[in-house]
Amino acid sequence: MKISEFVMLAAIGVALPSIANGQDDQWRAYLGDADVVNMLQEQISIGREQQNANYRRSRELLSENLVLKSSQREYYGSVHMNPNDLTELYWAAGQRDAKASIVSGANMCGKGCKLLVTFSDSCVMFAEPRGNSEVSNIVYAIDDDPERVIEAARQKCQAANGVACDVFARPRSAEHPSYCVGYRYGIYS
Repeated sequence: MKISEFVMLAAIGVALPSIANGQDDQWRAYLGDADVVNMLQEQISIGREQQNANYRRSRELLSENLVLKSSQREYYGSVHMNPNDLTELYWAAGQRDAKASIVSGANMCGKGCKLLVTFSDSCVMFAEPRGNSEVSNIVYAIDDDPERVIEAARQKCQAANGVACDVFARPRSAEHPSYCVGYRYGIYS
């Protein structure tokens, strides 16, 4: 490889010794051509390693920044129910604003739906009196803890209706204990 090729590498940002500044004759006279080439190859190798390290670090910083922004942003969820069919809930989750969540849930639920709740970065759970047939008797609780919200919904329902209440997710076979939305729950977009 010619010294002029190494000088071209310097022009694209690879760290080179003063040979790139027109002092190649001095280096050649002092070290010899082979040693100058070896020295430049080492400098290029170090330069590439540094560029790779800088690239990896910039990617790490970008990822950390995205995680931080995602964890600080609010994410919304909404739950809808059709008053003519109390067997299903329609849950829209992970939208960046409440209106988008409401529109998404209403579109899933269809005509005649009732918005039960809109919530952000938390969990919601529903409860109803045993044998309930009215959507207006359904109550909800909101809490940061996906387990604690279940008992909170039960207690709120019993206080509102004066009878024993059942907590539920729809369909009743749902595997999730409560409806959660937000970065910490892994439900966001």
